[in-house]
Amino acid sequence: MADTGEITKLKIEAYLDNEYSEKATPFEFVAMFNPTTFNRVLEIEYEDGDAAGNSAVEKKFKGIKPADFSIELLIDGTGVSLPKDEVDVSEKVTEFLNVCAAYSGDIHRPHYLKVNWAKWVLKAVLTNVDVAYTLFDNNGAPLRAKINATFSETVADDYRVKEEKNKSPDLTHVRTVTEGDTLPLMTKRIYGDSKFYMQVAEANGLKNFRNLRPGDQIYFPPIIK
Repeated sequence: MADTGEITKLKIEAYLDNEYSEKATPFEFVAMFNPTTFNRVLEIEYEDGDAAGNSAVEKKFKGIKPADFSIELLIDGTGVSLPKDEVDVSEKVTEFLNVCAAYSGDIHRPHYLKVNWAKWVLKAVLTNVDVAYTLFDNNGAPLRAKINATFSETVADDYRVKEEKNKSPDLTHVRTVTEGDTLPLMTKRIYGDSKFYMQVAEANGLKNFRNLRPGDQIYFPPIIK
């Protein structure tokens, strides 16, 4: 697709379900201006393992939390960028809140959101919003506002399970042996630790685990660590 030079504005869509199939009402908020910053924070959780003697404690991977991201949106009703009578700052702020923060009686919670900007399409929920009015007309009506919003990414449980099922050590796996594979190496890939290779050998009835042949199918059972 050719680049037309047209600026793509950040857009937030609201949905009633976590599969993003049923649109909410109101459905959409379009930013006046794109954010100048887009901060995304990813938190990886570890827990302390068992220390051997005086050695350092190993950090065992626990999980990856949904990413949080924050944006700052400017709403301007001074007429500098658009004719003054075309932008009502209070109405634009209310539009954002109705799409992103309002309680929906249909689902008994705020909407599920899809934040679209450039190459990003982020499924999320709003977790915090701070609206600062920074300029006022003579009659007290706000002429400029900044919306600082924080979102937390989310996906439907069934989608998450599909994404994770081929990587979880708690589920059964079948792998094909390739050239250079050893049972301890394959075990480490599946469980994150090679020490379970004897359990895998026993589950597969292998009398000599060193004689793996390319093309062999190896069954990796669930392991309780």
